[in-house]
Amino acid sequence: MVFIMAGRISAQTSKPDSLNIIEGVYVPTTEQKNQISQLNLEFARKIHEFQQANPDEANKGKRKKEALKLNQQREMALKQALGEGNYLLYQKNRLSKAYNDTLKQNQLKKVEKIKRELGLSAEQVTQLYSLKTSFERQKRMIGQTPAIGQEEAREKIVALKKVYLEKIKLLLPVEKYELFVKSE
Repeated sequence: MVFIMAGRISAQTSKPDSLNIIEGVYVPTTEQKNQISQLNLEFARKIHEFQQANPDEANKGKRKKEALKLNQQREMALKQALGEGNYLLYQKNRLSKAYNDTLKQNQLKKVEKIKRELGLSAEQVTQLYSLKTSFERQKRMIGQTPAIGQEEAREKIVALKKVYLEKIKLLLPVEKYELFVKSE
């Protein structure tokens, strides 16, 4: 692990910068995105090399254990490179199935609460849920896009939120829209 220690000691104690959090989405800096890509490629190469060196069926269990071990090392290297706080945010924003399921459950709860508070019809609730889920998914995807910087991500997320709110405005009557915006 000497390869990650030298230039990344300062990241160990770093806390998430509020500039990295755009509309609730952690957006790594360009340097952090490069570190993440470099570490992912490095560990993918190690896993591939190990699998190529042990291709037979008898070593299947050994390959799985080694892949698990290397993935754990990669996660530790990411945590060390990004710092504890940034790593937790990065991990949370990954597009995993578990996170998507949690997101859906949270969105359903929020939409049900809004339905009760605003007295919406079932059709409005369905459309609202669809818009909200789509907005959250697109927002996270922008935050994780490696090819764009923080400022561009911020601009895209702000523009996305404007479009989202315009769609909500078309869906709800004015008084209900205002209540919805306050509850956001």
